[in-house]
Amino acid sequence: MSDSNSSTAKSYIDSTIAQGQSALGSLTGSTGDKVSQKAFWNPSRAPWSSDFPPRGHPYFQNQFSLERKQVLDNANLRANEYIQVEASARKDQAAAEKENSHTIGKAGPLNFSPSGGVSTDDPNRSEGSWNQTIGSAKESLGGFMGAEGLKKEGQQQNAEGKGQEAQGQLSDLGSGIQDRITGTLGGIGASITGDRAKEEEFRFKHDDAKTKQRSAEADIQKQADV
Repeated sequence: MSDSNSSTAKSYIDSTIAQGQSALGSLTGSTGDKVSQKAFWNPSRAPWSSDFPPRGHPYFQNQFSLERKQVLDNANLRANEYIQVEASARKDQAAAEKENSHTIGKAGPLNFSPSGGVSTDDPNRSEGSWNQTIGSAKESLGGFMGAEGLKKEGQQQNAEGKGQEAQGQLSDLGSGIQDRITGTLGGIGASITGDRAKEEEFRFKHDDAKTKQRSAEADIQKQADV
């Protein structure tokens, strides 16, 4: 019995000394004065049966904080990845819509757009293109036959045709931009007043004007690339 009491007393003394050394190590920053947590967890005195502390011990609180931070970091990472993917998809969609809005179908002097707009070329565009074709043919034939007069006539007709076509393109470009603005503003006004018929009318005006503008821009760019 005496030995048992002596052992218990010794364990209390050792625990008190260990706690004091650990506190001293915390104040001085010396790891040599700190005692490992295992020294506090004496299975002979503790209510638990292992070397690990109970749930309320700061060890578990720190562990929980680290795990919670890791979960939040992973969630933020996944959220950022989702935002980047969505932004990329929206960017691709906008680019496709922009490219689609510049696509114009053409049948002679008629132009068609994906939005349903329809426009007709300024007559100078088709006439100027025809004069270029005839002028080039005369120029080639005159050069082949050695007919200098025919060759010069073809050159002049070709040059006049280019100017005539450019005049028609600029006319369609200007009127297209102007009518688009008119259609947009008119549609806004009709929407405010609740006039659905007028709103639809201005929408058609806008789409037709946009088709005319895009058609002229496409031809101008095509000639600039030659």
